[in-house]
Amino acid sequence: MSELRDNLVRSKHILIIFTVLALIDISQIGFHLYQNNVLEGYENGAYTLELIELLDTVSVALGLLQTLCIVATVVFLYAG
Repeated sequence: MSELRDNLVRSKHILIIFTVLALIDISQIGFHLYQNNVLEGYENGAYTLELIELLDTVSVALGLLQTLCIVATVVFLYAG
C-alpha cells in the first residue's frame, strides 16, 4: 500500500482561495447593484460620463481578478 501525502497545507490554500472567490462574488454583486443605480441616475443627469466609464473599468478589473483566482484554484487542485 502506498503512503498518502499530507495535503494539509494545500487544503488550507484552497480554502483561502474559495473564501477570496466568495468575497469577490459578493463584492461584484454589490458593485453591479451600485452600477445599476448610477446608470439610472445618469439618465436623470445626476452622474457624469467619466464616472460611468470608471465603473466599467472597475467591472473589468473585478472580472479579471475573479478569473485569476479561478485559475489559481485549478492550479492548486491539480498540482502535484
